[in-house]
Amino acid sequence: MSLSTFDSSFIDAVEAKLNNEETKDRITAERKFPYGPFEGHQSRLGHYYRHLYQMIRYVDQQSLDINKYEYVKTVRAQLSTHEQAMLRVNTRTPLGRVWWENDLITAYGLVKNIPRGFFEKSTELDMEAMLGPGYFEWEETR
Repeated sequence: MSLSTFDSSFIDAVEAKLNNEETKDRITAERKFPYGPFEGHQSRLGHYYRHLYQMIRYVDQQSLDINKYEYVKTVRAQLSTHEQAMLRVNTRTPLGRVWWENDLITAYGLVKNIPRGFFEKSTELDMEAMLGPGYFEWEETR
């Protein structure tokens, strides 16, 4: 249902590519994955990102006089680069839209530690264009 707004031939082509054993083997080797990619981790990831959202949203909604950014920074510090990248991908889906609707990604710099070039901007995600100049940690060292 999350993909119902996309062209079905596009979805079929993506699904065929992800189910292709040669593609899986190539990606596993290129990325040095210790697991088989594209095998479905929705049950783990859905729970993980819902829980993460609830933590961040809870801090965001507090009316206490606290430095919310510092609290959320402690949570962000627990996220690996790949977890931040998956969070960014998750926020591009209809289910992940609430992260943007509540301005959590930008307000708390939740994916600011993704290194430059982690995503191939021409074929994957152009992170700089999506989040604008000055967002990423690597920009602070220029």
